[in-house]
Amino acid sequence: MLFLLTAILTGIVAVVLVKHAKRSTWQQNATALSGGAHVGASAFGTLQSNLRVQASQLAASLELQRAVITPDEILISKL
Repeated sequence: MLFLLTAILTGIVAVVLVKHAKRSTWQQNATALSGGAHVGASAFGTLQSNLRVQASQLAASLELQRAVITPDEILISKL
């Protein structure tokens, strides 16, 4: 009788420990995925900001402004 009671209690403890381990693993994975999503979003925001700065620098460049204002000699000669 004592052996049966010990076996039942050991089984219950084992089941509870397995459930807690699964829940803990699930929470760790969810936290890792959430952190990865935040890092990815931050990196995307940084890239977007860098592209905006580069576009502004390109639009303000003297070479581009001259190219837009000055007619292309090759196109004029074909007309």
